[in-house]
Amino acid sequence: MVTRVLVDNGSSVNICPLSTLSELKVDNDRIHKNSICVRGFDGNSVGDILLELTIGPIEFTMEFQVLDVAVSYNLLLGRPWIHAAKAVPSTLSFVKSGTRSRPLTAIPSSVTDPDNELIERFEKLFDSVNMVEIGEDQEEIIKALIEYKDIFAWSYDDMPDLSTDLVVHKLPTDRAFPHIKQKLRKFKTDMSVKIKEEITKQLDAKVIRVTRYPV
Repeated sequence: MVTRVLVDNGSSVNICPLSTLSELKVDNDRIHKNSICVRGFDGNSVGDILLELTIGPIEFTMEFQVLDVAVSYNLLLGRPWIHAAKAVPSTLSFVKSGTRSRPLTAIPSSVTDPDNELIERFEKLFDSVNMVEIGEDQEEIIKALIEYKDIFAWSYDDMPDLSTDLVVHKLPTDRAFPHIKQKLRKFKTDMSVKIKEEITKQLDAKVIRVTRYPV
């Protein structure tokens, strides 16, 4: 029995601390060496290992990245396990094979029901991207996108506290030169309304903030 198992839908891998394997007396020969660097965890990557898990009524064989790291949990189950289990991280609801037509997700039902709405969105997207030849793989790609739909941001509210490590916009200026105020540019009325709506959404979601510049 393994206690203190963390389910983290923000982790792209399953993590098993080396200390957990030691406590379970798992032979280290089962660990496969690899060169994967797991960002966001302190410690050295030891390798990967396949572990058989029984969680609730279901058995899983899952790959874990083994890290020599001191943590407060014995196992971390990330997105690979969450999708394999078709589980909702917040409630750990399990779905047996065949009981539902699609995986459970944490996305509001108003967005995801039915999946036909998402299929139509993706089909329109592919139709608009002329530089990419999807061809016969379009159906399989759409299936994969539907399966992992909970990783997409469907609105600005789904993107709180964006890290500037990912993207940041700056206006570099040189204090040796005087600032020049450009002439105001006007948009068409219908375009101005749309721009205002999008800016308001981003301000409300705190994706952007107002910055004051010298006049």
